[in-house]
Amino acid sequence: MKKGYLILFIFLFASFSFAKKVATLPELIHPFGLYVDVDRIFITEGVTIYIYSSKDYNLIKKFGKEGEGPGEILLRRRGGSSEIGLIVENDYIIATSVSKSVYFTKNGQFIKEIRVPSIGRIAVPLDNLFVTQNYIREEDQTLYHGVVIYDSNFKEIREIYRHEHGIQWRRGWNIAKPFNPLTIIPVNFEICDKKIFVIPGDRSKVLVFNKEGKEIFSITNKDELLEFTERDKKKILDEYKHIPVLDRAYQANKNLFKFPTYFPPIHWFYIDPIERKVYLETEKKENDKAKHLVFDFTGKLLEKIMVPCQGILKIHNGKLYQLIENEDEEEWELHITEIR
Repeated sequence: MKKGYLILFIFLFASFSFAKKVATLPELIHPFGLYVDVDRIFITEGVTIYIYSSKDYNLIKKFGKEGEGPGEILLRRRGGSSEIGLIVENDYIIATSVSKSVYFTKNGQFIKEIRVPSIGRIAVPLDNLFVTQNYIREEDQTLYHGVVIYDSNFKEIREIYRHEHGIQWRRGWNIAKPFNPLTIIPVNFEICDKKIFVIPGDRSKVLVFNKEGKEIFSITNKDELLEFTERDKKKILDEYKHIPVLDRAYQANKNLFKFPTYFPPIHWFYIDPIERKVYLETEKKENDKAKHLVFDFTGKLLEKIMVPCQGILKIHNGKLYQLIENEDEEEWELHITEIR
């Protein structure tokens, strides 16, 4: 085998084996989130939390109720909030939703809840602080997405990041300024090793802050970007047609939709909390696998690998966990791939 082909072979296959189906999860209908711990796998679906054993993949418990009472989860469905987030800590889990965070044991028993002021959608603990995903409207009515650090009483300490909301509305369905539909997502963040990893809406980079809110480094994809084609544009507009609120916005503001020349550098990012690695998923895809750039927690690029990208994903302890829908059997499957 020639040297060049050998290097390519190692690049594509040395860092992971093929995905393996380990279980069928017949309880699931429309899962949303996947979270992994040492001996538990948590899956969210609406306000329901499923707990599975990571040894035999059997269901341990299913719980969760929508409402405003103690231990219940409050959603604002009119605002499009029909799912929850989940934070897995060493001794407990936290269901994050609009207005409050609910703490449970890892067996699903209610511990306590914290009411979150109407400053943002989620509040994630960081020692004795909270980090929140905020919606900020200035006096001129410009709307921003931001990440803010608060003390234990939700007194603001520092705003560490903000960008303009992708859609600035006037009356009705009228949009105030041109926008790129690929970069209108809110700011998102994860916390690990007392670091705050932030991905902006334009998905240009991942910013990393310490607990004091100081940016310590950033990482991005510096490889050649993937061209955004007319076929890609048609795919997005076809998706809009199936979501009434987006379709109405498009029909009323066609002239303000500004599609890009290239996809953003980053499609998404994943944190492996055990191996202390950051995986930047790019738009480069081949045979249901996506090119990933792997960094350590100092910002050093470690490797570039192809990783399966189907379904709902989570990376934990050098393994990729995937929830994949088997449409023929109408059931959800759990697949696990070694990516060390």
